[in-house]
Amino acid sequence: MPRSRDRRLARLAARHVAAETEIDHWRATLEARLALCAVLRDMLAELGIDPARVRMLQVCDKAEAELAAGPPAAPVHPETAPTSEFEQQVETLARRYRANPEIDFSHASLISVFAWCVARLGADAPQFLTAATPLQKQR
Repeated sequence: MPRSRDRRLARLAARHVAAETEIDHWRATLEARLALCAVLRDMLAELGIDPARVRMLQVCDKAEAELAAGPPAAPVHPETAPTSEFEQQVETLARRYRANPEIDFSHASLISVFAWCVARLGADAPQFLTAATPLQKQR
């Protein structure tokens, strides 16, 4: 086979692998979002708050529909996908909500509502993250 054809095939193969990796990342992100939403709904229920008040939980319905429509993701090993950045963000926001518990559920992001719940329940983020292992697939 001529070298130029080999190079073209190699480039096409590399694009195909990159596309598969991107799809797997996208699916893992959707799965993480669903896991966060499930934990968040439980936390809100424990606090006696109607999850319908949290507008961002609507993204969970969209994520679920997108996951159902696409191919299954490649397996991701939770121990190899770090959550420390997410945990740090939650802890930072939770400290803020412990000092000032005001939140607007209609405009708050999922991570903000999650941190608010963590602050109100007097817990730490890792406790809830272990209950939702798909969150660790986020990266």
